[in-house]
Amino acid sequence: MPQRNVVSWNSMLAAHAKCGDVEGARRVFAEMPKRDIISWNTMLACLAQSGCSEEALALFDGMRRTDEKPTDATMVSLLSACAHSGALDQGEQLHAYMEEHKIKLNTILSTALVDMYAKCGSISRAAEIFYAIEQKDLLAWNAIIGGMAIHGRADEALQLFDEMTKSGVRPDDITFVMVLTACSHAGMVKAGRRMLNCMKDSHGIDPKLEHYGCVIDLLARAGLFEEAAELTRAMPMEPSAPALGALLGGCRIHRNSEVADGVGGHLLHLQPGHSGRYVLLSNIYATAGRWDDAKEVRGRMLMNGVAKTPGMSMIEPNGTPSSASS
Repeated sequence: MPQRNVVSWNSMLAAHAKCGDVEGARRVFAEMPKRDIISWNTMLACLAQSGCSEEALALFDGMRRTDEKPTDATMVSLLSACAHSGALDQGEQLHAYMEEHKIKLNTILSTALVDMYAKCGSISRAAEIFYAIEQKDLLAWNAIIGGMAIHGRADEALQLFDEMTKSGVRPDDITFVMVLTACSHAGMVKAGRRMLNCMKDSHGIDPKLEHYGCVIDLLARAGLFEEAAELTRAMPMEPSAPALGALLGGCRIHRNSEVADGVGGHLLHLQPGHSGRYVLLSNIYATAGRWDDAKEVRGRMLMNGVAKTPGMSMIEPNGTPSSASS
């Protein structure tokens, strides 16, 4: 049998990495008699994409002890690993390494730095690097908008969205997930409605389940249950369980048992084995004094053989909670 060369080994390694088989990739990488920069980059990308951030950074330390020099792909994988693990210190060290070794920043590397700093909470540093990018593409805009969104800076996320569209860069569905998430967390109902409507009307993008889910969550948080329930009926696909769960949770907070009727039934149909949904719906009815309905939900829970989750409680007719673990 002819001996495999590095190209053959790299093909095997890439096959494992492509399907997310980290253990298989580790095994092939360890067995390789010779590695080139493609081998290292493939393994680093596999680890970063699989959430093995610390291992990716440790592997880079090993790579630095060889004659291989990191490429842009190397640095992007490592910065991605830091971003996903929130490892700001390591990310800053990588940035310093790039400056020390005079690795020239292009749009791809700058975007990776923006994403890392933003996800690690250093928004001002992310913005500084972002605004220094001469040719900002969609990925760069999404990185900074997403950073603002996850850190509760909704006004800035929306402002950046407007700047992006005015610059001629067209948003994609990921952009809208981020701005709608920002609107939801900040309670910006008008802006959320506007964003959902302009997806199709202004940008030709059909809203997906995630987009509807963000707006349903936004409306539920604001106590606009009828509008949220109407949106679940009007959307062209089955609403997701998390979206309905957010709406049902809003019904509990705002004590709206009427909307909970339809939402709760739909949710129990989607998740018949989720004990928390039964407890939540039963307690909504109990708080409203609808004891027969609360009892019916409990009976349905028992009939479906759903185990009670320890630590959860159901409200009894005397107004006191009973442990769901009993």
